[in-house]
Amino acid sequence: MLDPRRLYPEGTESRALAEVLALAFRDNPLNRAVIGGSEARRLRANRAGMRASLIAALPAAVVLIAPEGRGAHDQSVLGGLIAMEPGQWPLSPPPWGEQIRLLMGQGWRTARRWGEVFEVLRESHPVEPHCYLSLVGIRPDHQGRGYGAGLVAHWLEGVDRQGCAAYLETDRPELLAFYGRFGFAQAGSTKLFGIPIWRLWRPAR
Repeated sequence: MLDPRRLYPEGTESRALAEVLALAFRDNPLNRAVIGGSEARRLRANRAGMRASLIAALPAAVVLIAPEGRGAHDQSVLGGLIAMEPGQWPLSPPPWGEQIRLLMGQGWRTARRWGEVFEVLRESHPVEPHCYLSLVGIRPDHQGRGYGAGLVAHWLEGVDRQGCAAYLETDRPELLAFYGRFGFAQAGSTKLFGIPIWRLWRPAR
């Protein structure tokens, strides 16, 4: 049974989570379109991106992990979730040193293309108060076993306690039904580098 834990800035699982998320998103349609190249190239770029994302998120955002074991000091991670409270999006960028590491890890072309993705999605981001699910990813060899659903359900418990609406984007059509089970409905779509991106909204409860 999944027992999600919140990850805090001093948490030692941060590096393991960055690796798991880099692998989880390696073959996503938008990832393939933005980064391109081999699996190794996409994984390398993702490591840099996820590390920077966690550094930016951990001071304030909600970061949940799905631990592999039940021990309080177990540092093996099966997956994780990054979400923001109302008014937290967009997060402040990581420190300059980490931004330079990100550029070196991803390359100028990939970093520029991710910047284009952000700007397009910014234009359609809801203005009404909401909790934003930035990403949820599970290690590929453990996908389909309910870990992602467990993380989302745990996060939504907190969302509902606040009486908050929720919003997310996805580039995977099979996830429309998955999120639909949690009460998300399509609020529109767009295309980025030829890849459809669906925007999903869940009213406050």
